[in-house]
Amino acid sequence: MAKVLVYANRADKLAELVSFARTLGSECLALACGPELPEGFGSSGADATILLKGSSARPEDYSRSIAEFISAENIDIFAAVSTPTGREIAAYAAGCLGCPLVSEVQSAAIEGGELLTERMTYGGAVIKRESSPFPCVLTVPAGKYAPASGEAPLTVVPAAEDGRVSLVSTAPIVREGVDITAAEKVVAVGMGFSEKEELGIAYDLAAAIGAEVGCSRSLAEDNHWFSEYIGLSGLQLNPKLYIALGISGQVQHSVGVRGAQLIVAVNRDEKAPIMSACDYGIVGDMDEVCDALIAEIKRQRAHRQSK
Repeated sequence: MAKVLVYANRADKLAELVSFARTLGSECLALACGPELPEGFGSSGADATILLKGSSARPEDYSRSIAEFISAENIDIFAAVSTPTGREIAAYAAGCLGCPLVSEVQSAAIEGGELLTERMTYGGAVIKRESSPFPCVLTVPAGKYAPASGEAPLTVVPAAEDGRVSLVSTAPIVREGVDITAAEKVVAVGMGFSEKEELGIAYDLAAAIGAEVGCSRSLAEDNHWFSEYIGLSGLQLNPKLYIALGISGQVQHSVGVRGAQLIVAVNRDEKAPIMSACDYGIVGDMDEVCDALIAEIKRQRAHRQSK
C-alpha cells in the first residue's frame, strides 16, 4: 500500500485530496503547517493529521521541512492542491527530493509499483498518460473529488521554517458571492454579453433556479467584470447543472466544466463549439430564451404550490 501525504490551504480542499488518495487505496496523512492547526483540518477523513509546527504563518516557509518529512517518513506520493501556494510548495518539495512533479492531475492509479497519472495538455485537447516512480509529487485541481470526512488524530512535529522571507502584512481578498466550485447549479456568461448591464438576465435566471453566476475568461481578464473565471487555467467545476449563456465553448473553457452532470447552452450560433459539448443546446436570443425559461420555472413552481 502506498503512503500519501496531502496538503491544501483550506479544510474543504484538504478533504477533497483525502478522497483523491482513497482512490489509490492508500494510507493517507493530511498536512498542515504553522503555529496551530487550522479549523476543520482535524476532520478531513485522513488516517492522521500532521502539523509541522513553527512560528511562521506562511505555508511556503515550511517547504524544506515538508521535503524532509516526506523523506523521513518514506512518503510515496505528496499531493498538493493546485493553488498558487500549493504549486509553489509542490515544486520546492520535488526540487529538494529530486523526484518527478506531475501537475494538474485529473486521475491516478498505482500499477507495478509506479504511479500512473492522467492530465490534460494542449489546452485540454489531449489527455496525457504518464508513469512516475516513487516518491513523486503531484498537484491536483480543486473540485475534482467529493470531500471526505472523519476525525484524523493529530501528531505535532516541530519544524524549522525558512526565515529568509518575512510576512509584512496581510489583507483579505474581497470576493463577491460564494465559492462557485461548491455550487450545485451554475449559470455562466460569456462574450455574448457586450455590456455589463446586460448581465441582469443571467442573474435573474440564476435566482430563479438557485444557482451561482460565473464567467468565461474574457469577462474576467479583459472586461474585469468578475474576479475569477471558469476554464482550464481557472476554476474547474463539477455542478449538477451548468447553463452557458453566450459562451462559444472553446476547449480551454469546456475543460473547466467536464465534470458537470448536465450542460445546457444558449447561443445565437448553432455552430459554436459549446453546442457539441452540451447535453442540450438552444439556438436563439439570450434575453428571449432566459425570459421564457424564467417564466416556465415560475409557472411550474406556482402549479406545484397550488396542489
